[in-house]
Amino acid sequence: MSRVLLPDIAVIDDALTPSLASSILDHAISNRDYFSESTIHRAGERNGAEHRSSLRCKGGLGPLKPAFVLAMERMFPSLCAATGTASFAFSELETELVVHRDGDFYKEHIDIRTAEDGRPEALPRVLSTVWYLNRVPKKFEGGALRLRAIIGTQTRSVEPSHNRLVAFPAFTPHEVLPTNVPGNAFENARFAVNCWFRRKLG
Repeated sequence: MSRVLLPDIAVIDDALTPSLASSILDHAISNRDYFSESTIHRAGERNGAEHRSSLRCKGGLGPLKPAFVLAMERMFPSLCAATGTASFAFSELETELVVHRDGDFYKEHIDIRTAEDGRPEALPRVLSTVWYLNRVPKKFEGGALRLRAIIGTQTRSVEPSHNRLVAFPAFTPHEVLPTNVPGNAFENARFAVNCWFRRKLG
């Protein structure tokens, strides 16, 4: 019964090659000036720091995006199988590079738009993934991804760890717990690449 209430979740360590993981982490740290406040928009309104506190890189993955996308596309069949998601034709992957510093968080939400959001999606998100990267050994605490059952109170938490990938159906309620970064040094923070596989319609 629990597997029905809490969707299957895939957790893969050493998901990408060490060289690519290292390159993306270096890219994130060296592009500090391109990070700005993360925002979300629902029903025409902008939700601020009370719901989400993090920074998002305006330039994203830059020249490293093709290599990241190729790696994710290769993993797609196994991610679908591991999360109980029926395979589907997807459009270009949506990605964002984010960082959680001291005290940052993201309250519970889902990754698909509902009628309450007021903006239907032409290419709906179906499968969500979060890929973590950080300095080793890790210099921060907290920042776990907590996923909740659709019905009931069952939860599962996944700790962020360098080169760990988490995949789950986009309708799964989830949140990022507060991160503790001693000294709030940017290079010691919790970095992640959020990636969504959107269903291609028509």
